[in-house]
Amino acid sequence: MKRKLIKQGNATLTLSLPTEYVKQLNLKAGDEINLEKTGNTIEIALSKTPVVKKKEINVEYLSKKIIERIIAATYRQGIDELSLSFIDPSIGECVQKLINDQLIGYEIIFLSSKTVTIKEISNSSIEEFDTILRRAFLILKNIANESVDALEKNDEILMKSLSASDANINKLTNLCERMMMKYGHKDVEKTPVYYHLVKEIENIGDEFKFIFDFVLENKLKLKKETLEIIKKMKEIISGYYDLFYNFSLKTAEDLFNKVKTEMIKINLKCDPEINVHLLSMLRLIENTIGDFISIKV
Repeated sequence: MKRKLIKQGNATLTLSLPTEYVKQLNLKAGDEINLEKTGNTIEIALSKTPVVKKKEINVEYLSKKIIERIIAATYRQGIDELSLSFIDPSIGECVQKLINDQLIGYEIIFLSSKTVTIKEISNSSIEEFDTILRRAFLILKNIANESVDALEKNDEILMKSLSASDANINKLTNLCERMMMKYGHKDVEKTPVYYHLVKEIENIGDEFKFIFDFVLENKLKLKKETLEIIKKMKEIISGYYDLFYNFSLKTAEDLFNKVKTEMIKINLKCDPEINVHLLSMLRLIENTIGDFISIKV
């Protein structure tokens, strides 16, 4: 239904509500309503009581790994309450660990030998999105910075610490993805781009973790050529962060060219088990430079 805006005074515009709406909703002069802007849409509501999204899933005979992925997926979808039914009573412990490690705001509110109910008990505001995204970026940047010393010196303690830091990136990016699905970005048309960017930041962190874990497990001493590329990755990740928060098209082009150059350098002289992850990181960065452009231009 279309309505015309009516000017009152120098700067105020008013909107009249159709009589049928007023009668159906029992509205009267002096009642308070809520206005909320989402992109180009203005929503008018009588209350701010949110709709609680619930889901029930039977996970009998599924592996713990698949169950973990189901829970994480429903979390990112914005589900507020999730009930699972299962056979293996150890699933409850598995669910609790996943929540503690990766799912901010979720808690178990009921647990038996065959069912568990998870509910969002603390709700992060969409206004916190930019802060949470920056924290994820900074953890990634720190991992890249410290990776040079850790891998050059074969520092097992530092590598284990950096590998564990990836869980913090996952926790923050999961929350960002949940926010995008549940509320959308304040610039609603860019919501899909932000979601993709957040997911790729998580994936870049995962690639670093794979490198640390492989080196630790195999007691590997990296070749000089591989370490040189690790040093370049430190510079690229730093430039990646700077580009997002101080964007210019010229800087975007410079970073893109630097990424392409390093992709060409990766060859058989380097450690092949590590190079596959370095190459994956470079491709992820190359792809998300396009996201930066979509967001900033």
